[in-house]
Amino acid sequence: MGKNRKGNALLCWFAGETACPVVIAVKTESELKQAIVEHWTGDPDDEETLSALREIAAWNFHENGDICFEFEIGFAKFSDVFAV
Repeated sequence: MGKNRKGNALLCWFAGETACPVVIAVKTESELKQAIVEHWTGDPDDEETLSALREIAAWNFHENGDICFEFEIGFAKFSDVFAV
């Protein structure tokens, strides 16, 4: 789930269709995929889902900070965090 992470989780922010953003901490690839599908793409096999997972896996959080995807009605942002 990204390169050079210092935390043990990704904080996922999804904004767009709801009055308030949805925020979820995920610790595994499967949790990340589930969050992306449930709150963004709606389809686990969609190219947008797979592309986002590839980009997040290759992202260097230490050098680049958060990764953000903007789309028509909002955004999805992923941050390296420590979750308890």
